[in-house]
Amino acid sequence: MQKILLFILAVCLLTAPAFGTVGGWPINRPPTESWLSGSVGDPLWNWVKAVDRLVEIGSELGTGTIFYVDSGVTTASNGSSWDNAFATFAPAILACATNTGDYIMIAEGHNEGSGSAYLFSLYRHGVTVVGKGKGALKPTFDCEGLVTMARISGDNCTVRNIRFRAAATSLASNAPAILLSVDAGADYASILGCDFGYAETEGDYFGIGITIGVATGTLVQGCNFDSQEQLTVAMITPEGSTMTRIIGNTMYGDCSVADIYSATTANIRIMMAENILWNGVHSGLNAQPVIQLGSNDTGISIGNKAFCNVATVAAAFVGAKIGNFANYYNEDVGGGTTAVALDSATTTVNNASITRSGDD
Repeated sequence: MQKILLFILAVCLLTAPAFGTVGGWPINRPPTESWLSGSVGDPLWNWVKAVDRLVEIGSELGTGTIFYVDSGVTTASNGSSWDNAFATFAPAILACATNTGDYIMIAEGHNEGSGSAYLFSLYRHGVTVVGKGKGALKPTFDCEGLVTMARISGDNCTVRNIRFRAAATSLASNAPAILLSVDAGADYASILGCDFGYAETEGDYFGIGITIGVATGTLVQGCNFDSQEQLTVAMITPEGSTMTRIIGNTMYGDCSVADIYSATTANIRIMMAENILWNGVHSGLNAQPVIQLGSNDTGISIGNKAFCNVATVAAAFVGAKIGNFANYYNEDVGGGTTAVALDSATTTVNNASITRSGDD
């Protein structure tokens, strides 16, 4: 223990000119006996705790504050530490300041349900939300009603490693349960490594995983979408967005229209890259595309893998003004067929001809 303290003290002294203060505790002057007096105001002890928090979030904090959320906390408090965590997510958003780069850390195993209303709106600009845990231990928000469960309404917000779980017992086509909405005007939202669907109970539905409104620079990357055997509308629906990037996601679902779908307001410079897109159920594929965009949507689709059962290869990727590069299509679930490139004119698969319609 003494060696550890001496090492920490040495680091403090060596790095003092560079850092000056960490967490508001000065280390730019020679240590005194008060540094290790055992009181709660010891500069060294508090500096080390502040460094520990920076290490936990990868030193990305900047000038902000870290708040903690844990539904399993013994006594909910002000969110200043895991021991004093908020029990629910909404008070943590309220505690954040605008555009200071605050972080909200959510404990593994955390769980909240939406009831019949929406669960939260991330309205503070510049807030980053990080979930701890893997798989089923990811912090989980349950969508229990036919409403939009969660919203990102502030600019420059990031949500990472959270599970948005389907928990509604029916799907109404006129009012589908939306798990997460990037609201109009919420620019530069990032949704990273999150899960969507993953029904709480077999038979639970959701309508749409993520909707993206008239917002600029949304990034959806490394996320997993799974509706299991239940009918859904789409996994991602951008409507009127600019420079949306949908990269490296896995989408598995029984989608009534497409995995990625846009119906009305044109999207500008959308990019869809390296996504795995399955439209169907475990036992078979749907006769709907994996990407269906509007006639005025512009952008690029590159390196996506489509699994569905449509008339032509090009019919799996619908978008009159979308540039397609190295996208692949497969309708054979037997496992013995190589996928067909979108730029192939005609390919024979299992003694049947699959045609890529349009100019080659």
